[in-house]
Amino acid sequence: MGSSTSTRAYVFASFYIIEVSISGAGIIQAHGLKSFPELTVYQPLITGVAGNRASLQSARISSYVNTYKGTEKLSARLNPWTYYTSPDSESRAALLIILTSVPYHAFFVSVSYTIAYATLKPLKLSFVFLAGYMCAVFIQIFFLVYIAQVIVYWMYHFRIDPDMHAIPMVTATGDLVGTALLVSLFYVMSYGDDFVLKSSAMSETPSNATLMCSYE
Repeated sequence: MGSSTSTRAYVFASFYIIEVSISGAGIIQAHGLKSFPELTVYQPLITGVAGNRASLQSARISSYVNTYKGTEKLSARLNPWTYYTSPDSESRAALLIILTSVPYHAFFVSVSYTIAYATLKPLKLSFVFLAGYMCAVFIQIFFLVYIAQVIVYWMYHFRIDPDMHAIPMVTATGDLVGTALLVSLFYVMSYGDDFVLKSSAMSETPSNATLMCSYE
């Protein structure tokens, strides 16, 4: 009875963390859109791609711990250096996800730019912004892949089925971290002359109007 009660409490705690992460991402995005309507171009990319790839990794780890009954202790998974330098297949897969994250995002940004150009609404891009964006992508996926395996082992440690609950928590965390990094990048870039997208319509847009992406 006590074990069932504690497991239920941890399940509720995991759902609470998910709700807080999603709400936090929404608040950050809403705040960022007030100053940078162009945020909508990149926010789905930075949150969606990383969230999907980290979720696949968490599903893979979940299958492992359910099959082999979680042979490793939670404390052994908390050191990121140990995790990323380990010779096992899980760590190699994590490194592969991290190392391919920048090429993946470069491809999707190129596709977005091509679509915008084909519709006669080309995006105003700069090399400085793209470099900053790729750095944000790398930081996000580095953290997200690490936290994905911590979440899975944490859930298994407290007798919560990670197959059922890990992916929502990983994707919610990815939304929060990705949105925060992207908004931070826009704010940093706004202090320079080489800002990614200069929105000339910002001063002319009423405060209660829907802000759209800025195009040439």
